[in-house]
This record gives sequence, C-alpha cells and structure tokens, in this order.
Amino acid sequence: MNAESLPQGYEICMHGVGMRKAITNGCIEATGEDFLDLINRISTNDVEHLLVGSGTSTVLTTEKGRIIDVLALSKTDYSCLILTGSSDNQIIIDWIDKYVFMEKVTLRSLSDQFLLLNLLGPLATKIIEEISGKNLGTLEPFANDLITIAEKNVRVIRGNMGVVQSYFLLIPMDIASSLSKILISAGASWISEESWELLRIENEIPVFGKEITEQYNPLEVGLERIIDFNKGCYIGQEVIARLDTYNKVQKRLVFLAIDDLSCSGSERPLYLDGKVVGQITSAAKLPNGLKYIGLGFVRVAALVGRNSFTLTADGQGIARVTNR
Repeated sequence: MNAESLPQGYEICMHGVGMRKAITNGCIEATGEDFLDLINRISTNDVEHLLVGSGTSTVLTTEKGRIIDVLALSKTDYSCLILTGSSDNQIIIDWIDKYVFMEKVTLRSLSDQFLLLNLLGPLATKIIEEISGKNLGTLEPFANDLITIAEKNVRVIRGNMGVVQSYFLLIPMDIASSLSKILISAGASWISEESWELLRIENEIPVFGKEITEQYNPLEVGLERIIDFNKGCYIGQEVIARLDTYNKVQKRLVFLAIDDLSCSGSERPLYLDGKVVGQITSAAKLPNGLKYIGLGFVRVAALVGRNSFTLTADGQGIARVTNR
C-alpha cells in the first residue's frame, strides 16, 4: 500500500476519493434482544428504538460524567454494529459487560475478522454505487446497507466527517486485498493517516485519546446533539444534567488557527497574560506548509471577549479561536 503525501492525499479527498484502513476505530457486533435497552440505560442518547438500517451516536460516560468513548450504533436485521473510537474493542466490551446481569446480550469483536475501510471524498458515493449497483443516496450518518461487490457481500456504513462524504466498508479479511484493488480501479486512492488527521481536524471531529478521554465531559467536547436530556437515567446522567442546568461547563473544545511554525504537535499549553488557560489537543500542518490548524480546550472564562492566545508564557506564538 502506497499512501499519497499530505498535499496529494488532501487534494484527493477534496476532489476524488481517499481510502484508508480505519486503524483508529474498532468494530463490535452486539446481538441479543436486550442490547438496545441496555445501551440506552448506560449512555447519553435515546437509542432504544433504533430501526433496522438506521444508525446514531451515543456517549458512554463514567459515574462522574466523564467520557469513556463515543459509539456509533448501526442496526442490521440481526445485530447492532458498534463503531468505537478506541481501536481496543476489549475496553468497550468490558465496560458494557459490567452492566449485563440477566439481559440477553452478546458482544463480539470483529476487528480480527474484518477490515474496516474508510472512504472519503465527494466521489465516494458515486464509486460505491458504481461497483455495487446499489443506490446509497438516502443513507444518513451511521445508517447501513448490505451491498455486493464482485459477488461478495459487504456491509457499508455511512460515516460522519462534516462536509466530507465518508463511508466505512466492513470487509471480510480473506477478500480485503481483492476488494481494495477493485476500489482503486474504480478511482479510489490510498491516503496517509496524516492526510486523514488534517481532514478530521479541519472538520472539527474529536477523536479518542485526544479530545475523547476521561479528562473531559460530553458538554465540554460539544456533544450536546447526542445527549437526550429528556430520557431517563443513565450512567453519569445526574452530573451532566447538573452541568447543563446550572451552566457549569468550565472549558470548551475550540477550533484553532495557529501561526507559529514551531508548533509540531498537540498537548501544548495555551496562555493568556502568562497563565495557562487551555491546551492544544490536536494539530496539523496545512498543505501549504506555512500554518497549522488545531483543536483544543480553552477555559470558558478566558473566551469572554478574547479569541487570541499564546503558545508560551512570554507571549511567543499565536493561536486564534475561529469559527469554521
């Protein structure tokens, strides 16, 4: 596999179709009639009545309202597929299993048996439809369909990458190489993880291990859209409801335009008047090689009337909070 360079990979995803192994994600199959009821009771969103073919996202949180992971659920006719943010499926399986008592629920990691292939770009729908003969135009984020490529069944799940078209293909390992070649023949190209990182930061997509960690709660990460504030109790519900009701969120995830060329990565403090008020969690160089963009958390109080922060206590380097 030869991945394109950052500028090439980025351009491919802007104008064609990029292809990557989704090594940052895991995939779990959940079976049993009680699974949706169980996950509804231990996560933030209302998922109990998810219909076959449809999908949604929900957050697993600790008793203190901190994030374990953000899960994408996609219901098939015989199971529920779980796309995890962590590539270590066992972390999520163990967490869910803690709350299984008499419920009929079975969880199975699929990562050893299937390749999770991620297609990105404005021609992604077109290519998948052409090689499968299936119309995917109505698929909403995390909805799924069963398609046939070269007489082999493949599950396709619509991704959610902001304005960039995104699909996940769940491909049996024994045919992964041959189907990858078919996709390349149809116009897809391998891209590097560096290119994907730039795309996901540009589209403000938080990921496990950087913005999705137990350091933060869902409100700080801006995940209100996948929190149902009207449903019953779930793990961490009281803490999250209290933070929302009393407006007690202390920090917010923001998009950053970073001028300093020495910024080579994440986990860099942000300063205001010499005091630490935030932290960069992800950063990527733009294809022109001149500037960086990033994601990071800034204290809410520091954002009042200010959008510019420095990368050092003595005022070197500028990171500006911007609206995409």
